[in-house]
Amino acid sequence: MIQVKMMICKDENYRIVGYKISGHAGFAAKGQDIVCAAVSSLAIAITNELTVSVVSDNNDNSIVVRHISALPQNTVLTKALLHGLQDIADQYPDRVAISRIDAG
Repeated sequence: MIQVKMMICKDENYRIVGYKISGHAGFAAKGQDIVCAAVSSLAIAITNELTVSVVSDNNDNSIVVRHISALPQNTVLTKALLHGLQDIADQYPDRVAISRIDAG
């Protein structure tokens, strides 16, 4: 299962300040898994456009993004990421799980 952890700052906008995406959907064989492809494509495209302090691609095939600045374009991008991932999770609830973590 793909695990998505969104770190939310409980300011007036409930801004996303970081996220971790890890795991494998197990929908199909590696290289043919449409769920993994969808999540990966969305995550990589959004992450590449963010203004962030820390992005790491771990050896375990996870992506970790921290310290997303409060720029308006980052807010739009992270909300688009969350909404896109939620759409995928709604279609494949046994393959993608999203949790929200209070970041302060």
